Amino acid sequence: MTSTNDLLAYQRMLQDKITTLQFLGSEINSTKKVSIQITLDTGTTVYIEQRIVPFNLQLEIRSLIDDSIDHYQRQLINSLNGSYEILE
Repeated sequence: MTSTNDLLAYQRMLQDKITTLQFLGSEINSTKKVSIQITLDTGTTVYIEQRIVPFNLQLEIRSLIDDSIDHYQRQLINSLNGSYEILE
């Protein structure tokens, strides 16, 4: 059984994720150029820019953000309704 404090902490964590993703989504929408920088374990840096991918990078990232927001909102609603499993 989960304690009330654990449940409240879980709900705050979910709300923080939702808020952060909503902010990122709004920033993606107003951005003219999207690029991703990935640093590998080897220290090598890989750059992904629109000009080198065969799809709309901005749209795909926005879609991933929207899907994540939806996922966390469902978890939050379930936790508020008492039907939940704490997932991180």
